[in-house]
Amino acid sequence: MYNADISYLSYKDNWRDSTAKEFENATWGCPWELAKAGLNKTGKTIVCGHWHTSDFFNNLKNLKIKYDLYKSNPIFISKKYKLIGLDACTAATNKINILVLNEDEL
Repeated sequence: MYNADISYLSYKDNWRDSTAKEFENATWGCPWELAKAGLNKTGKTIVCGHWHTSDFFNNLKNLKIKYDLYKSNPIFISKKYKLIGLDACTAATNKINILVLNEDEL
C-alpha cells in the first residue's frame, strides 16, 4: 500500500504562482491520497490516470475483498471525493478503461 507523507501539501488558490517544486508535488502526488486529504477545493470532479484504480478501491472504499492490481482495475468513480480514476494497469491486466462523457449529462 502506498502511504507517502503528504502533510506538507496544501491547497493553493493561485496555483499559477506555484514554485517548480510545488507544481511537481501537486502533479505527481497520489490522486486518491490528495483527494482524501481534502485538497480538491475546486468543487470539480478530478479525472486522472497514471495510478492504478485497484489502489483507489482498496484505500477509499470499505471492501471485504481487495482488488488485485494484476487482475482488476475498473474505472473508479467517487462522488464523495469528486474523483474518477481511469488507469487499468494495462501492462498487467491487458485491459483498458474508457470513460464516455455525454455532454447532455454534464
